[in-house]
Amino acid sequence: MDDRLRARIVERGVADLFAEEVGVEMLEQSEGALAAGLVLERREDHARRRARALAHQRRRWAQILSEALWIHRPILFNPRYGMVGLLILPYYLIFELGSAPVELGGILALVIGLPLGIVSPAVALLFIVVGLGYATLLTLVGVIIEEFSYNRYRTWRDFGLLAYAAIAENIGYRQIYAWWRVRGIVDALLGRRAQWVAPDAKASPPGVKGMQPV
Repeated sequence: MDDRLRARIVERGVADLFAEEVGVEMLEQSEGALAAGLVLERREDHARRRARALAHQRRRWAQILSEALWIHRPILFNPRYGMVGLLILPYYLIFELGSAPVELGGILALVIGLPLGIVSPAVALLFIVVGLGYATLLTLVGVIIEEFSYNRYRTWRDFGLLAYAAIAENIGYRQIYAWWRVRGIVDALLGRRAQWVAPDAKASPPGVKGMQPV
């Protein structure tokens, strides 16, 4: 056989083998990317389910609290019932229930009033700084008191992450949380019946069989 022909046959065989190996490697990479995509999609779906469950839970809490305060309205601010009538139920009415409409109303007033010139930028900035700063301060004080009382966080990293979450929750999540509560108040005013969320294994984190009703 001619040496040149033999060289071409060997070269062609090496090329076919290389192409086969590259194809197998690309297939493995594709399968890996597909698996990673499926895991990511599953985690996103899990996050969406947990978010819907949390939204329903907070909405239902505000609705039942509204209904309970309405049923026991004769106790509110009534000195005959002592601390319950003068302190505990008024606290739930003013801070737990009334804070959400006030907070969303303030945000809506800023969004509408600032472009129209009704609210000055200085007042808007003061509102944001005082509102967010006060909420963050209360959360941080609660975290510090809990740490000194129970010493649950073993490292400064854990404590720092919790402090970061206490600050970050006031930007975005707190407003969404207020919206959920307002929806619960509206449900109570409209006489809608509070619904329980059935346990859903798909919405549970790994290692947990199912979520409890909320």
